[in-house]
Amino acid sequence: MDPTSLQLLHDIVTPAPTPRLPPAPGWYALGFCLLLLLTWFSIKQYQAWQRDRYRRESLVILTQIEKGLADPDQYQQLLPTSTTRQTHSLSGLRKRSGGLSKRNRLARIFR
Repeated sequence: MDPTSLQLLHDIVTPAPTPRLPPAPGWYALGFCLLLLLTWFSIKQYQAWQRDRYRRESLVILTQIEKGLADPDQYQQLLPTSTTRQTHSLSGLRKRSGGLSKRNRLARIFR
């Protein structure tokens, strides 16, 4: 018989399927790194949120002042007396409460 004959061909043997579990050790390392990154980012977000607390409080006070008071001298009653960041003018309070945009928060996180 001719060695190039089609009758001498054998079937193709396929390998056994590879198991899905357990994953390779690299996936565990990647998952751990992602968990660390998520934890770090969450801590930074919480710190930024705590750092901006006085700004949120002052914006609430400004909103109350701008909505309902006709007499400019009455806004002193709304200011908290126990805080160390008391302001004596609306413009000073407005300047200190600015900068809460998402871009500024993200810039402060990655300093």
